[in-house]
Amino acid sequence: MTSDNVPAKPAAGRGLRIALMASLALNVLIIGGIATTLLCFGGKGHHRRGDGLMGFVETLPPERADVIGAKLKSDREALRPLRQAQREARGGARSALTAEPFDAAAFKAALDKAADAGYAEKKARMSMLADMAAALTPDERQQLHHWFEQRRHRFKHGGPKDGGDDDDDDDAAPPPPPPPQE
Repeated sequence: MTSDNVPAKPAAGRGLRIALMASLALNVLIIGGIATTLLCFGGKGHHRRGDGLMGFVETLPPERADVIGAKLKSDREALRPLRQAQREARGGARSALTAEPFDAAAFKAALDKAADAGYAEKKARMSMLADMAAALTPDERQQLHHWFEQRRHRFKHGGPKDGGDDDDDDDAAPPPPPPPQE
């Protein structure tokens, strides 16, 4: 018998190589996703360090940052029930919108309740800001102003949130640098 009549065997291990490559690709995706999450979010939930006014507090000297930051954290705790009320009111508005039969008056009342809850939360945040500003030195208030201007400018020009204010002049100059710290 000659070897011409023997059927050719498929390449040994070809299926195994494909499985190993698929496994490697899957591992790279999973590890890449975990690494991205840790790098972007610091492994502490969805909020980045320095969000909101705490971002400004981190620019202060450590002894001042500790004092102002502690006050800000305690004030933020007072906002929790207001934010919860706002979420619940918005949920009520969504429920009224999808209710059958649709009741326009109930939907309007739910929207009014959501707007009132949003106003109460915003008013509390503004009061918190005023209290924080009162505790700052004049130089720190200038720094706070500069910090707000940087954020406003960044958001206005396609920053992290919604693209910024439309009521400002697009040709406005960037904010001045902060005053030197002593």
